[in-house]
Amino acid sequence: MILALFLSSCNRGDGNPHQIPICTVHIDIYLDSFDRDLVPGRVKTFNNARGMAGCYGHRNGGVVVINLNGDDFLAWDMACPNDHWMGGVVIPFHSLAQAMPDYFHCSMCDTRFNPLDGQPMTGAATRFVMRQYSVTRVSDRLVRVYN
Repeated sequence: MILALFLSSCNRGDGNPHQIPICTVHIDIYLDSFDRDLVPGRVKTFNNARGMAGCYGHRNGGVVVINLNGDDFLAWDMACPNDHWMGGVVIPFHSLAQAMPDYFHCSMCDTRFNPLDGQPMTGAATRFVMRQYSVTRVSDRLVRVYN
C-alpha cells in the first residue's frame, strides 16, 4: 500500500503542459544600448554567448523575446518541450528578416509552435506547449525577463 501511494504521487508528466525543467531566468534587456535592435514587431534571441552572467533558459539554450508593440513583450524558452532532453531547440522562422516570427520550429521533432501563445500548431509531437517567462517593463530603457 505504501508503494502504491508513492507511485501515485510521482509526476510522470501527465497533464503537465511544460516538460522543460525550471531554470531561474533573469535577463535585463537594455533598449537604449546593447539591445536597441529589439524594436516593436521584432524578435531577439538571448543566450550565454552574450557574455553576461545568468541562466538563459533550459541548459542555457537561449530565450527568445518578442517586442509586440513597444509596451508588450513575450519571452519563450528555446528548448523544444517535446525533445529538450535530446537537445531539441526551437528556432524562430521569419518570412522577413528579424520581423515577427511566423512560427517557432523544432527540426528534431518537426513541430511548429505559435509565437503568440506557445501552442503547438503542426507536427508529430503536439502534446506540450513552450515554456513562457514573465516580462516586466522596468523603465523606458529596461525590460526584465524572469520566472
